[in-house]
Amino acid sequence: MSTRFDKEILTKAGENMLHILICDDDRTFADFLSQQITLLPEFDRRCMKITTLDDPRAIDKSVVETSDLIFLDIDMGDINGLSLARKMRSISKSFILIFVTNYGEYAAEGYEVNAFRFLPKLQLKAKLSDYFSKALAACQSKNRTINVFCEGESTSVFLDQLVYAETDGRAAILHINGTPPK
Repeated sequence: MSTRFDKEILTKAGENMLHILICDDDRTFADFLSQQITLLPEFDRRCMKITTLDDPRAIDKSVVETSDLIFLDIDMGDINGLSLARKMRSISKSFILIFVTNYGEYAAEGYEVNAFRFLPKLQLKAKLSDYFSKALAACQSKNRTINVFCEGESTSVFLDQLVYAETDGRAAILHINGTPPK
């Protein structure tokens, strides 16, 4: 199954580029994963940007807040990817997280940090295309909006924020929760 990412949403006036972060303490593997992603049919350099890090200590608040899709290793020497993911989730809950690992025994803990998938390094070539395609679809669904027009002005409401809608006579009342996703 191939899901095309809606490039019109991403490239509107150069805004909303999809930011992909790869963090693995093995620089060679991080670069290899980046290369494999760029070879996928869904990848588009015009609206997607990949950043690779081989030092998990370089992940700070700004990196987390600007990342839409994160590929994260679990075993990075003295830094545990699951612990790092917990810290990252305390900063933002909106990114899609794919653990790339050789350790399947951490899958249960991955649910605690809302991991989207576990991608075994030994099965990278077999599973990457499907996982990437599904992750892009999940990223796109997080950015779905409803446009509201009132007296010649429009505003957008993220569907993830919409709690419920009601009417009062001819007025529509939208009840939203939280702050807009990045």
